[in-house]
Amino acid sequence: MVRLKLMLFIALFALSQNGYSQMFFGLQGSNFSGINSIYTNPALVGLMPSKRSANISAVGFDISNNYLSLEAPFSLWNLATGSVGDEYRDIDGNIAWDKNWLKTDNSVDAISGAMNLEYRGPSYANTYGRLVWATATRTRSNFTISQMSPEMAGWLIKLLDTSAPLDIAEFASNSMDINANSYQEISAVLSYRVVNSKSLRLSLGGALKGILGLGSLSLQNTGVNFSVDGASSIRLESGTMNLSYTDNRLLNQIFKGVISGSLPNLGSICGFGLGFDAGIAMEIGNNMSTDLKNGVNSKDYKLKVGIALLDIGDVTYNNSNKNYIIDGTIPVEMSLIDPEFIAATAEGSDALLNYTIDYARKSGALKESSVKTTVSLPSSLQIQADYKVWKNIFVGMLWQQRVQLQGENTWLKNSSMVLVPRFEHKWFELSMPISSFHNYKEFGLGSFIRIHSLYFGTDNILSAFRISKYSGINLYMGISTNIN
Repeated sequence: MVRLKLMLFIALFALSQNGYSQMFFGLQGSNFSGINSIYTNPALVGLMPSKRSANISAVGFDISNNYLSLEAPFSLWNLATGSVGDEYRDIDGNIAWDKNWLKTDNSVDAISGAMNLEYRGPSYANTYGRLVWATATRTRSNFTISQMSPEMAGWLIKLLDTSAPLDIAEFASNSMDINANSYQEISAVLSYRVVNSKSLRLSLGGALKGILGLGSLSLQNTGVNFSVDGASSIRLESGTMNLSYTDNRLLNQIFKGVISGSLPNLGSICGFGLGFDAGIAMEIGNNMSTDLKNGVNSKDYKLKVGIALLDIGDVTYNNSNKNYIIDGTIPVEMSLIDPEFIAATAEGSDALLNYTIDYARKSGALKESSVKTTVSLPSSLQIQADYKVWKNIFVGMLWQQRVQLQGENTWLKNSSMVLVPRFEHKWFELSMPISSFHNYKEFGLGSFIRIHSLYFGTDNILSAFRISKYSGINLYMGISTNIN
């Protein structure tokens, strides 16, 4: 049980490309995304084809890594539809998972991974002539790990496999970083259609966001060596390590609050900050209507372009955040079979973290720091274009380039380039986003389908229908409506 709980706590990082990934490619390219368009460019809401728009709920998640992959003898589609062959099932008809299906990439010398979750809560936009105002809520959570050594990952994998021998091992992760952050933003958006002629519509938009910090964790290793005595103890020696975290059950917020769609309560707020977005967008055509066309089935422009700067700001955790420096010149050895350690593990991640902190403090290696933790938002430059091929047929483009405008403790978004060919109608939409994502290192072919207000999508559907190696997953869904 101890092994399982430890592995579940750490596998989150090992199985999760570093930085915040873009999701919702198909939705963000749609003319009928309504208020969701503010997350690409706040000026776009001033060009939406309806007078009002409301988002009821939306959730998306993205998991990826560069080291571990699942190579099962069946596809995800087989798994989702229950069509996995009997030869891969046990006597009760359940999937007989084989540990040998989990593969490692031995060519990787620095392991990285990330898990991102995003919940878009109730939001509303309303039009008054050329002016559009909107209010929106969103909760975003991110875990990343970088520069983990393969030796450490190998020990963690053996820890899960109770049949594997766990000998004494010494390994160093001199630059390993683990970061987590979760926050809620409450946005006030204004967009104004400066030009509204038959050949040109020009809109300016901006958003002011109040940032409510829900939790933060940062571990930066600068030379500490980990010595592991099988599964019985861990020793830390040499170098230093910086650790800061909030004591508000961050993992529960990540896994329970966001996934289930629940909003955080006031008692879980640990930090505050401000952020803003700004953008400009225009539509160009030959004979566009100067008024909103209520009930339109497709937009009447020939070309739409826009540019926006998003997520400028930060969140500071002040006294809610605990900061420590671990001095590795004072060796610390912690037993993993001590009854107190086992009891802390059984109580959950917070108890385990507190136990570890207290143990290091008593050993004399832990020093408290008064430095406040400030986390910069995942800033990005967004450039979009959309060309109307014929009536309901469009081809869109979205270029997202991450930018680092502020301090070192920055939640970086991953850069990407996306083409979105699509069929678009008021009642139905189908698109296939073609993307170069994760800082242009990976290729993806996605799928998005909308039936009036309900939509489902993924930014990488290629591997789902074939037997393949899976090193991550991306999925989003939601419900929103446009009102004339």
